[in-house]
Amino acid sequence: MARPLVWRAGKSWFLAISAFKVHLKLVFFDGAHLLPLPPVAMKQAPARALDVREPDTLDDKTVAAGVKQARQWPGWGKA
Repeated sequence: MARPLVWRAGKSWFLAISAFKVHLKLVFFDGAHLLPLPPVAMKQAPARALDVREPDTLDDKTVAAGVKQARQWPGWGKA
């Protein structure tokens, strides 16, 4: 499975998006700093995730706000 990483030009990775058979997982590498806090704790703190399944109602504004906040944190690695 390919794992697309979202990064800021000249900075670092801040989001991974993974597609599975029954859901989509958005992993925010510094997710513990986001408000509202993404609901899924990851083994590697401070990463947090949001799992989206087909019947779920996705709040686009909340996801967009999370991405905007995540861009402000240091992230992971170098681009």
